[in-house]
Amino acid sequence: MILNHIWGLYAHPAQEWKSIDSKRESFLYSCSHILLIAILPCLAAYYASAHIGWSVGARESIYLTQSSGVMLGVAMYIGILGATFALAYLIYWMAKTFGADPSYTKSLELAAYAATPVIMSGIASVYPELWFVASVFLIGVAYSVYLLYSG
Repeated sequence: MILNHIWGLYAHPAQEWKSIDSKRESFLYSCSHILLIAILPCLAAYYASAHIGWSVGARESIYLTQSSGVMLGVAMYIGILGATFALAYLIYWMAKTFGADPSYTKSLELAAYAATPVIMSGIASVYPELWFVASVFLIGVAYSVYLLYSG
Protein backbone atom coordinates (compact mmCIF):
# COMPACT_ATOMS: atom_id res chain seq x y z
CA MET A 1 0.00 0.00 0.00
CA ILE A 2 1.16 3.52 -0.78
CA LEU A 3 0.83 4.87 2.76
CA ASN A 4 2.95 2.04 4.18
CA HIS A 5 5.79 3.01 1.86
CA ILE A 6 5.49 6.67 2.81
CA TRP A 7 5.72 5.92 6.52
CA GLY A 8 8.57 3.48 5.89
CA LEU A 9 10.57 6.08 3.96
CA TYR A 10 10.33 8.42 6.94
CA ALA A 11 10.88 5.81 9.68
CA HIS A 12 13.46 3.43 8.14
CA PRO A 13 14.43 4.47 4.59
CA ALA A 14 17.12 1.84 3.91
CA GLN A 15 14.79 -1.06 4.66
CA GLU A 16 11.91 0.57 2.78
CA TRP A 17 13.98 1.04 -0.39
CA LYS A 18 14.73 -2.69 -0.32
CA SER A 19 11.04 -3.44 0.14
CA ILE A 20 10.08 -1.13 -2.74
CA ASP A 21 12.74 -2.66 -4.99
CA SER A 22 11.61 -6.21 -4.30
CA LYS A 23 7.94 -5.57 -5.20
CA ARG A 24 8.40 -4.54 -8.86
CA GLU A 25 5.44 -2.22 -8.99
CA SER A 26 3.70 -1.28 -12.22
CA PHE A 27 3.75 2.03 -14.06
CA LEU A 28 0.15 2.67 -13.05
CA TYR A 29 0.93 2.07 -9.36
CA SER A 30 3.81 4.56 -9.47
CA CYS A 31 1.60 7.10 -11.21
CA SER A 32 -1.18 6.60 -8.68
CA HIS A 33 1.28 7.37 -5.87
CA ILE A 34 2.17 10.74 -7.37
CA LEU A 35 -1.41 11.54 -8.39
CA LEU A 36 -2.63 10.98 -4.83
CA ILE A 37 0.25 12.60 -2.95
CA ALA A 38 0.26 15.74 -5.13
CA ILE A 39 -3.35 16.55 -4.24
CA LEU A 40 -2.63 17.26 -0.56
CA PRO A 41 -0.38 20.33 -0.88
CA CYS A 42 -2.59 21.73 -3.63
CA LEU A 43 -5.65 21.57 -1.38
CA ALA A 44 -3.65 23.14 1.45
CA ALA A 45 -2.44 25.97 -0.79
CA TYR A 46 -5.98 26.62 -2.05
CA TYR A 47 -7.41 26.74 1.46
CA ALA A 48 -4.63 28.98 2.77
CA SER A 49 -4.74 31.42 -0.12
CA ALA A 50 -8.52 31.75 -0.36
CA HIS A 51 -9.67 31.36 3.24
CA ILE A 52 -6.81 32.06 5.67
CA GLY A 53 -4.75 34.60 3.72
CA TRP A 54 -1.00 35.06 3.42
CA SER A 55 0.90 37.52 5.53
CA VAL A 56 4.46 38.66 5.03
CA GLY A 57 5.97 40.34 8.04
CA ALA A 58 3.70 42.76 9.90
CA ARG A 59 1.47 43.53 6.94
CA GLU A 60 -2.18 42.56 6.80
CA SER A 61 -3.15 39.25 5.21
CA ILE A 62 -3.55 38.97 1.45
CA TYR A 63 -6.43 36.82 0.17
CA LEU A 64 -7.04 35.38 -3.28
CA THR A 65 -10.49 34.92 -4.72
CA GLN A 66 -11.76 31.35 -4.74
CA SER A 67 -11.42 31.09 -8.52
CA SER A 68 -7.83 32.34 -8.33
CA GLY A 69 -7.17 29.84 -5.53
CA VAL A 70 -8.51 27.01 -7.69
CA MET A 71 -6.31 28.11 -10.60
CA LEU A 72 -3.34 28.24 -8.21
CA GLY A 73 -4.10 24.71 -6.99
CA VAL A 74 -4.49 23.31 -10.51
CA ALA A 75 -1.28 24.98 -11.69
CA MET A 76 0.53 23.65 -8.64
CA TYR A 77 -0.79 20.13 -9.30
CA ILE A 78 0.34 20.21 -12.93
CA GLY A 79 3.73 21.58 -11.86
CA ILE A 80 4.25 18.83 -9.28
CA LEU A 81 3.34 16.12 -11.80
CA GLY A 82 5.53 17.67 -14.50
CA ALA A 83 8.51 18.01 -12.18
CA THR A 84 8.18 14.41 -10.98
CA PHE A 85 7.98 13.01 -14.50
CA ALA A 86 10.93 15.20 -15.55
CA LEU A 87 12.94 13.88 -12.58
CA ALA A 88 12.03 10.33 -13.59
CA TYR A 89 13.24 10.96 -17.14
CA LEU A 90 16.47 12.50 -15.81
CA ILE A 91 17.06 9.44 -13.61
CA TYR A 92 16.34 7.15 -16.57
CA TRP A 93 18.66 9.11 -18.87
CA MET A 94 21.50 9.20 -16.32
CA ALA A 95 21.17 5.48 -15.64
CA LYS A 96 21.42 4.76 -19.37
CA THR A 97 24.39 7.13 -19.67
CA PHE A 98 26.30 5.36 -16.91
CA GLY A 99 25.67 1.86 -18.22
CA ALA A 100 22.73 0.67 -16.13
CA ASP A 101 19.69 -0.93 -17.71
CA PRO A 102 16.68 0.51 -15.87
CA SER A 103 13.09 0.72 -17.01
CA TYR A 104 11.24 4.01 -17.03
CA THR A 105 8.86 2.51 -14.48
CA LYS A 106 11.69 1.95 -11.98
CA SER A 107 12.94 5.48 -12.63
CA LEU A 108 9.45 6.87 -12.04
CA GLU A 109 9.16 4.83 -8.87
CA LEU A 110 12.45 6.24 -7.56
CA ALA A 111 11.45 9.79 -8.51
CA ALA A 112 7.98 9.46 -6.98
CA TYR A 113 9.14 8.14 -3.64
CA ALA A 114 12.18 10.42 -3.43
CA ALA A 115 10.06 13.51 -4.17
CA THR A 116 7.43 12.63 -1.57
CA PRO A 117 8.96 14.63 1.34
CA VAL A 118 9.28 17.83 -0.68
CA ILE A 119 5.76 17.41 -2.03
CA MET A 120 4.35 16.72 1.42
CA SER A 121 6.11 19.81 2.77
CA GLY A 122 3.58 21.81 0.76
CA ILE A 123 1.03 20.96 3.44
CA ALA A 124 2.84 23.54 5.59
CA SER A 125 1.08 26.24 3.56
CA VAL A 126 -1.94 25.73 5.83
CA TYR A 127 -0.01 27.95 8.27
CA PRO A 128 0.72 30.72 5.76
CA GLU A 129 3.74 32.43 7.25
CA LEU A 130 6.59 32.82 4.79
CA TRP A 131 9.38 31.88 7.22
CA PHE A 132 7.53 28.73 8.34
CA VAL A 133 6.70 27.50 4.84
CA ALA A 134 10.26 28.18 3.64
CA SER A 135 11.77 26.33 6.62
CA VAL A 136 9.57 23.27 6.16
CA PHE A 137 10.24 23.30 2.42
CA LEU A 138 14.02 23.35 2.96
CA ILE A 139 13.74 20.41 5.36
CA GLY A 140 11.64 18.55 2.78
CA VAL A 141 14.17 19.25 0.02
CA ALA A 142 17.04 18.06 2.20
CA TYR A 143 15.27 14.80 3.05
CA SER A 144 14.26 14.26 -0.59
CA VAL A 145 17.89 14.64 -1.66
CA TYR A 146 18.87 12.11 1.01
CA LEU A 147 16.21 9.68 -0.23
CA LEU A 148 17.32 10.17 -3.84
CA TYR A 149 20.92 9.47 -2.83
CA SER A 150 20.07 6.42 -0.74
CA GLY A 151 17.58 5.07 -3.27
